[in-house]
Amino acid sequence: MTGLVVGTTVFFEAGVVILIPLAFGLARKTKKSTLLYVIPLLAGLATGFAFIPPSAGSVLAIVLIPLVLILCSTVSEYMPVPAPARPVLEFLGTPFVALIIAVLAAMLFLGKRQGYSGDQLKQILDRSLKPTGQILLVITGGGIIRWVLQDCGMGEIIGPALEESGLPLILVAFLIAALIRASVGAAVVAMTMAAGIMASMPAVSGLSPLYLAAMVCAINGGATAFGHVNDSGFWLVSSLLEIDEKTTLKSWTVMETLIGVTGLACAVVISLFA
Repeated sequence: MTGLVVGTTVFFEAGVVILIPLAFGLARKTKKSTLLYVIPLLAGLATGFAFIPPSAGSVLAIVLIPLVLILCSTVSEYMPVPAPARPVLEFLGTPFVALIIAVLAAMLFLGKRQGYSGDQLKQILDRSLKPTGQILLVITGGGIIRWVLQDCGMGEIIGPALEESGLPLILVAFLIAALIRASVGAAVVAMTMAAGIMASMPAVSGLSPLYLAAMVCAINGGATAFGHVNDSGFWLVSSLLEIDEKTTLKSWTVMETLIGVTGLACAVVISLFA
């Protein structure tokens, strides 16, 4: 549930960075496998991010700092907030800014006030920044691949081929999103490209609103399934959990695919009443 709630307000990668320490803490406390807590957390984050649009003590307070800031930024777009306060909330609610504020708060309350020296804090931060830098490089590389594949016209190849297949539009929407997801890796790219391709099909213009809603669910399911080595989330999970690619495929990829197929099943059920 925590992953589901947080996944509706932030991008998946930011949610992982914010919440993964909770899973590590629970695993350490209960002496059980980290995957036992991480997989449900990631499932909630992925589901909240894909299907729901916005999208203890001092330790608990520090963990909540970025969540509260990001939530305030999101809510300010829909609530009557004074005009001068809105840009401030948007800036503070930017995931990177919110996380930096949380880090500074942790350095003060969990570092200096607990007796850690400046050198000790520097060593802790050095150890923390090494894997973070690797994750950022992977995410950046995934973004570069995304634009290369998007600009080369992949969507113009996939869409017409499936449109002429005679398959139900719900299944076509899922397959287009799934193929783009498997090719590009980025769920957001798969969603937006698949939505654009489906919107350009003449048969879509006469559909009922309920069927269109089912199609959106199918697109989101396809854009979630089949995340593998070209997905930045794959390497983010692999790096943070320190597991090899084979284990990540067995856990992360299978989990994402189950979520996607479940989304398709829900879309089919909804379409039956359209």
